Amino acid sequence: MTGDVLLSGCADQCVTDVCAVDSFCCSTNWDSACVTKVYSVCGSKRCAASAGSCAHPLCTNGAALTAGCDVTYGDCVTQICNVDGYCCNNSWDSSCVNEVATVCSLTCE
Repeated sequence: MTGDVLLSGCADQCVTDVCAVDSFCCSTNWDSACVTKVYSVCGSKRCAASAGSCAHPLCTNGAALTAGCDVTYGDCVTQICNVDGYCCNNSWDSSCVNEVATVCSLTCE
């Protein structure tokens, strides 16, 4: 989510990592570029911004997701659907969420 600056060294290591790459995020404004860096720098799929056109973030249980809906952010959904069709044909359950880490080597942290 965009908003006020976040402080490097706060409780979230990802904020520190993003600020090390883009000091603007911690000195001026946490903008959409900073939010995008949560994915590109930290490998996180927790943020809604990393969901692309998916119905919900990959780290959230919900409706089945469509292969390719997150292609801008690495296409993890297609990778998961290729090994676990349930995630794209029925629902995106806790097994699908766990596969974000095991199949895509990304994090929901």
